[in-house]
Amino acid sequence: MSSRFFSLTFYEKIISLLFFCAVFIFFTQPVWLVSDFWWHLATGQWIVLNQQLLDFDPFLFSSTNEFFDPRKDVIYKGYWLAQAFYYYLVSYTGFTGALLFKALSLTLIFFIIRHHLLAKKVDAGLALALIAPLVVLAQPYAELRPQVFSFLGIVFLITVLERGFDQVLRGTTIIRSQLMCVPIIFLIWGQLHQAVIMGVAFLTLYFVWFTVRLDTLRTLRFFLLYIASLLAALANPVNLEVYRVMFNVGLWGAGDIAEMVGNNEEYGMTWSVLVARDEIFLLALLVGIAAFGALVLLVRWRRHDTFHLLLFLISLFIGFSSFRYAPIFAFLVPLLIAEKLAAVAFFSSPRCRRGAVVMAGLFILFFAQQSAARTVLRDNVTATTTIDGVVKYLEENDVQENIFNPYEWGGYLIWKFYPRYRFFMDARALDANVFHDYRAAAQGRKSTVFAKYDINTVVFYLIPPSAKQMPSIFYSLIKDDSWDLSYVDDYAVVFRKMHNVLPLALQKKSAFVDTLLINYLSKLAQSPENIDFLQTVGQLYYVKGDDARALSFFHKAREIDPDNVFSAQWVQFLRTRI
Repeated sequence: MSSRFFSLTFYEKIISLLFFCAVFIFFTQPVWLVSDFWWHLATGQWIVLNQQLLDFDPFLFSSTNEFFDPRKDVIYKGYWLAQAFYYYLVSYTGFTGALLFKALSLTLIFFIIRHHLLAKKVDAGLALALIAPLVVLAQPYAELRPQVFSFLGIVFLITVLERGFDQVLRGTTIIRSQLMCVPIIFLIWGQLHQAVIMGVAFLTLYFVWFTVRLDTLRTLRFFLLYIASLLAALANPVNLEVYRVMFNVGLWGAGDIAEMVGNNEEYGMTWSVLVARDEIFLLALLVGIAAFGALVLLVRWRRHDTFHLLLFLISLFIGFSSFRYAPIFAFLVPLLIAEKLAAVAFFSSPRCRRGAVVMAGLFILFFAQQSAARTVLRDNVTATTTIDGVVKYLEENDVQENIFNPYEWGGYLIWKFYPRYRFFMDARALDANVFHDYRAAAQGRKSTVFAKYDINTVVFYLIPPSAKQMPSIFYSLIKDDSWDLSYVDDYAVVFRKMHNVLPLALQKKSAFVDTLLINYLSKLAQSPENIDFLQTVGQLYYVKGDDARALSFFHKAREIDPDNVFSAQWVQFLRTRI
């Protein structure tokens, strides 16, 4: 009895329990301030309170609805069920409940993968060892966004279709209860997230393969199942528009929106995004998963493995061509190689099983260590503390619309203040022309843009989320005597337009610039070759009217980095003034 109690199987069960507990806690990180979750939540609130779907933008005063835009239609209506669900969830359970749901959803993905591996006779310890890298790789995507439902959808769909695949190989009928639920999957998925189109693509591949393998009667049965699934996927408010938007890049708009989408790291090539973010470890994990999957598929090659290899190569292309879809590739790998894993004797050996259990245990410790610093269950939405001061200022003071804001904060500001205030921009970037104007104003070329949209208040970050130097719009406003610095903290500023120049307001702005200059000169003394500090000090001297001294700091920045375009532009500009 003692021997049985301390058997390898016993340890595998304990490790499995601890593993999924650790994974659940690992995914309870706070909601990020720069997240699409907030505009999804605001949209869900609007849908629930108005009992209808959006067909216009109620949140931004800059939005136009002059013509039908399929991309807007998808953004307005394509996620309605997920958005309404999030709103109800937050309303009844608070943000803690929403975060726990997100952690449960992501954990469920890996539980489904494990269940599939065990059904294919893969050892429990090895299943955990295979899943653990996927958990680490999924961490950058662990947001409260409708994409989580697509992760769940694709994993659940492939596991169901793989069971049908097995039945075809055994020569049995494929219309069983698990396959009958495929149209239901597409019906629900189509209301949650528009990556349902990816599920349709994989279903089509399985349909083609089944057609080759099946007799006429069973082909007809699966054809009816396939058509029912396609119709279910189209039973959503945007219907065929999602396909047009996904396949026709031109619908994103010529110029600025297309450029924004192209520059958005979500749509960038996975390799370049991870290198740019200095996340070489995640890149190595992804490459390792790809290499391991390819190796397993090629071991003891059999003819019917061609289909799985084809699926593997297609998902490999999807995963590496776009950072947005990398986790889908990673999730599919163990599902596609499960049967091969069980067939290779090495992976069933006691030595491999013991090693897998040890590896899973080490990952549990890693997840625990990474989770220890998180206080989300105590602090709820900790990421919003960076703009709590601005939020409180807007709540306690009636500022004059229209309000210009950073698009990174737009979603959260919409959620907090609609319908009291409407804002200029959020991460949806609905209009190409508006995005072009936003970028011009944020870079300091504000006069024409502010006149065009009648901007009277500016809420902006003092330090951008993705950089270390203050944005150009700050210097433009601080130097403009018609704008009052109404609020400032370590993270953000609020400027309000003045109809009369007030000496006290100008003195306040001048004193703030002096404080900033002293602060950055102190930082520069500790890091004399920090280009961000050099450029910031140069801009502050420009604001004070000391162009010669400003030029000297930009010259030094160029000496350190001759290819720095920002410094070069400032040097050229300041030379024209001296």
